[in-house]
Amino acid sequence: MRGIDILIQNRNYLSVLVSGLDEKQMSFIPEGFKTNILWNLGHILVTQQTLHYTLAAKRVQMPPPLRKFFQKDSSPKEWTKAPDTEHVKSLILELPKKLQEEYNSGTFSEYQEYITETGFRLTSIEDAIDFNNFHEGYHMGIIHSFIKML
Repeated sequence: MRGIDILIQNRNYLSVLVSGLDEKQMSFIPEGFKTNILWNLGHILVTQQTLHYTLAAKRVQMPPPLRKFFQKDSSPKEWTKAPDTEHVKSLILELPKKLQEEYNSGTFSEYQEYITETGFRLTSIEDAIDFNNFHEGYHMGIIHSFIKML
């Protein structure tokens, strides 16, 4: 499916983009913001898992403790201990491949309709994949901006 191909390509690009950043750079919160690069990476993962798995009544592929770090309206300013950066980076590449395998096997037969904050109505896994790519592009832009501020 073309949408999953785009997701995989975007994630490959994102992985290269952050590959040279150290823990301090990944954790830097620019003045006036409440998140950092690591949070944006993790939020991308949580949103993708929610849109593609939770709403399709499937088991999420990300550990619950890790999801809590990056859920909507959370902030690394609230963390007492940061999540493992390398684990998050590895999931950026792994999870889209799992999605592709499961999608190709035809296991996404159910989907709970969902209307996003931006007003998109998702009625199928294909809608969710398309919207997720839009969402990830938004956060990729934020990551680009944060890198320029380093």
